[in-house]
Amino acid sequence: MTIHKTNREILLSAIRLEPAPRTPVITLSSGVWAAGRFGLSLQDLFTRPSGEMAECILSNVKGLDLDLVWTAADCNNIVLKALGAKTTFCVAGSASTVDEPLVGDISDIEGLNVENIENCPGIQNLLAVTRILKERAAGSYLIGVSQWGPLTLAGQMTGIERLMRLIVRDRQGINHLLDFAEQVILKYLGLFRQAGAELICISEPSASGDMISRRLFESTVLPHLQNVYHQIHADAKMLHICGNTRKILDLIPPTGADLFSFDYKVPVSAAVLGGKMAFAGQLDPVSVMLEGTPEDVRHAAETCIREAEGTDGYVLMPGCDVPPGTKSENVLAMVEAAHNSKGDNQ
Repeated sequence: MTIHKTNREILLSAIRLEPAPRTPVITLSSGVWAAGRFGLSLQDLFTRPSGEMAECILSNVKGLDLDLVWTAADCNNIVLKALGAKTTFCVAGSASTVDEPLVGDISDIEGLNVENIENCPGIQNLLAVTRILKERAAGSYLIGVSQWGPLTLAGQMTGIERLMRLIVRDRQGINHLLDFAEQVILKYLGLFRQAGAELICISEPSASGDMISRRLFESTVLPHLQNVYHQIHADAKMLHICGNTRKILDLIPPTGADLFSFDYKVPVSAAVLGGKMAFAGQLDPVSVMLEGTPEDVRHAAETCIREAEGTDGYVLMPGCDVPPGTKSENVLAMVEAAHNSKGDNQ
């Protein structure tokens, strides 16, 4: 007898390294792309009526039959806006930008108040959206929320070039900045957990092997990731790192995450991680998702699924956010490939 499982149950089965009836399929946040389908900007997500925005988010997920609902997708920089940074969210089809560094000198941190995050009207609106999503999802979907990792958030605060100089020249300063970034992340994610988010995702693109060495990842990034994951209690904990992460794959399970999202530069076979945790990827967001045909997407998705065969815990998804301008037909082709797959218990 076939037992029907909800989208939520299918995704959680993979994250818990349990057999699933098919391959789960999700996107990574992709708020710019999803909002663009409705002619909206990221700013609309936290300024327009919360009920309206929740309906757009659910309509997108249900229409594509994805297995995860993202709230506040691609709105990571709103924490910097809440702390007083000059930011831009209002351009439809574009990611948000931090227009001026929030931290010009490490001493500037002392003038920043983490409690302003909770008092930010935009964040309050996103929390209201999350509560509505939790109610309307009615247990059928996991609700996910993402925030930058400590290193990436620190770079958004001070500028990436200055961040890299601090890493090399000022160990005390970079640790102080990362400690503060950690506080910001925990405050933000804690609010969304209270509102109903069940999967928390840390996105740490600045920790890519294309940007920092294994030694720097182990000494500078890993301890802060461990602190965040240890202090956040959630049904699922996801980590995304862009670029080539092959040199640090053995350091991913010790972070405390349950699900590792990897880029197209890492082969599926390499990201199995010895069955220690679930893994998700890795369709090329540009050459396959944006520029490919539905048949190209379907073929690439089927290849990923085939390469992951025999290992519980695989989740199909693009290697990063779905780029703006990607055709819905291509996302549907990815979903269809996952839905046509057969899990270990069929």
